[in-house]
Amino acid sequence: MIKSTNKSASGTSFHGDTILTTYDDLVLCFGKPTYINGIDDKSQYDWVLEHETGFVFTIYDWKEYTHIRGYDMISWHIGALSDADSDVASTAVQIALDKLKRNELDSMEDEDGGGMRHCGDDYYGRDWEFDDITEPSTDSAGFNKFDKADEIVAMLKSIDVDGETMEYIIRQVGMDDQMARQLVYNKIIETECDCGQCGLGHGDYL
Repeated sequence: MIKSTNKSASGTSFHGDTILTTYDDLVLCFGKPTYINGIDDKSQYDWVLEHETGFVFTIYDWKEYTHIRGYDMISWHIGALSDADSDVASTAVQIALDKLKRNELDSMEDEDGGGMRHCGDDYYGRDWEFDDITEPSTDSAGFNKFDKADEIVAMLKSIDVDGETMEYIIRQVGMDDQMARQLVYNKIIETECDCGQCGLGHGDYL
């Protein structure tokens, strides 16, 4: 088991162990980074964690010097006080990441074990209809969030917003964790859907 900690990571260093994964998956496993630095720093994101046996270790990027997008697959360094701690930590981190992936796949299976989910099932197992989505009710002042959202979307389109800028906006409004959790369910449909409504086919995203 790995948990966040307030213990000092002083003295930890790189002992040769790395983990190939994404920022998003690290956040899903261990929460937000303990430290966040600038793009010009040697490390932009740093997690200080504690292994179940009590030793402290860190996970951090090293000399990327570019904006790390949530889905970028990069090598993350393990920092520890010894070779042995580093080896144990890297193994535990990999196990946690593998468990995350298994849980993601399990969540996509039908309740009856029939394989990948149907396009009409959400990840809570509740059937929904394509016409279930309705406009939100307005408040006492007549404010409708969809109307304002449409204005924002039009503005973003007018400036030809790119992926990096969009990610920056999402993080600035504090929605990065929620988006990361929602995106783990965007799996590729392995077989064609025969519902006759969605139009999704082999290799499409749900």
